[in-house]
Formats: sequence, structure tokens, C-alpha cells
Amino acid sequence: MADEVRVGWPKRIVRLLDEHPVLLITIVASVFVAFQWWWIANARFLGSLDVDEAGSIATSLRFHRALAESPAALVRAVSGSGSGPLVPLLSLPFIAAFGRSATSPMFVQAFLVMLSAIGATGAVNRLVGKRAAVVAGCCTLTMPALVVSSRTYQYSNGVAAAICLAIWALLASDRGASRGLCWPSVRPAGR
Repeated sequence: MADEVRVGWPKRIVRLLDEHPVLLITIVASVFVAFQWWWIANARFLGSLDVDEAGSIATSLRFHRALAESPAALVRAVSGSGSGPLVPLLSLPFIAAFGRSATSPMFVQAFLVMLSAIGATGAVNRLVGKRAAVVAGCCTLTMPALVVSSRTYQYSNGVAAAICLAIWALLASDRGASRGLCWPSVRPAGR
């Protein structure tokens, strides 16, 4: 019985890799996000913020204050913003969860890198196969540029995540033939 458990454990991992690459990358990326959040909370010094980061963080905090006032105030704040509102708006749940500090909005960056890795995994799974999808997801998570950008507050992570997820959704729609619920991990890859 003990031999079956020892032999069965690696086979279960391989089966998970073969059957659910998006789930596997989501789990791996969650560990990545937890480490990046720890790094931001403990090692990122506020004095190291550049002007763009400070302005963008201030925008997200301004959006949070406007949302606390009323939804209409948030709409006015977003429409009066001089820059793209996507990343500051995505920062609002993190500010609500972790408090109004300069580091709370930065937590969204690691989450956006995780979404990029999930999108890349899903797209490669549709195009090439499951094992290549895992490699693509791991490569996306460990790219030095994405690791560094997950520790700074910038808009490029939001753009990257949106592009990766949009490509995955487009591939999962089978050239628009599938007009139902487009959740790619629910349907088989068609292989």
C-alpha cells in the first residue's frame, strides 16, 4: 500500500499537468503573487517611488476616496483623470482590503502578472498543447521584466494581462463559432 502511494503521487502530478495546465499555472502563480506581496510589503521602500508611480498611486487613492463618497463621485473622478483608469480602478479592491497606504495599490501589479501568465497558458494550450502551455505559463511568470514590473506601479501590466486574456478568449471562441459562455478551461481543447 505504501509503495502505491509513493508511485501514485508523481503520476497524479503528471496527470494534473496533462489535464489542467491552467489550474496548475494558477496555483503556481498564486505562490508567485504571495511572494511578491510579501516583498512589496516588507522590502519596497516608499522613497524609491518615481514620479510616475507616485502620481498613479495617488490617482488610485483618489479613486478610492471618491468611491467612498458615492459611485457618481467615482465616475466624475475617472472622467477627470488625465491618464488611463484601468490599473487604478483595479487597485480599488486591494486598497479596500489592505487599507489606504502607498503600498496597497501596488498589490494589483503581481495579480496582473498572474493574469498574464494564465492568459498565456490558456492561449498556448489552445494552439500547441498542454505541456507547452505549462512551459509558457512558467516562462511568463519568471520573465525578469515581468518580475520587476510586478514590484512597481505601472500601467503596462494591465495592458499585458488584457492582451493575454483577450487572445485566449479569442482562441477559445473557435473563430467566433462558440458564442456561448467563453470560459476556456471548461471546454476541452478539441484535440
